[in-house]
Amino acid sequence: MTYRILVPIDANKERTVEQTDYVRSLPMDRDEVEVKVIHVDEADYEGAPPREFEDIPSATTAVEEIADAGFRCEGEKLEGLVAQTILEAAESFDADEIVVAGRKRSGVAEVVMGSVTSDVLRSTDRAVVIVG
Repeated sequence: MTYRILVPIDANKERTVEQTDYVRSLPMDRDEVEVKVIHVDEADYEGAPPREFEDIPSATTAVEEIADAGFRCEGEKLEGLVAQTILEAAESFDADEIVVAGRKRSGVAEVVMGSVTSDVLRSTDRAVVIVG
């Protein structure tokens, strides 16, 4: 049975390092784990030039480092509302675990500004690991 890990990456290098370090440290049989790294571009960001996965340094670095650790790993760029798209990707990939990076915010700032991590955590029955 394959264990599937979804790793949604944003453009922040420090958060990406935390996510990839977590995956690379897992004491699992590399042959039994499949990792998918995704980057979600906001659907409502009009006028932006089209980007491919390879145009997102944090995402390509994550794939390379996870693959170098011996895991089967692929990357994909998606478009949509970030939290919703992550949840849809987890469903499509049949992820056993979602590895997200937390942001350092106060309780009030998180309530006022919202949080992709909080939205994902509250909206799934899959395991969610928050690093950082």
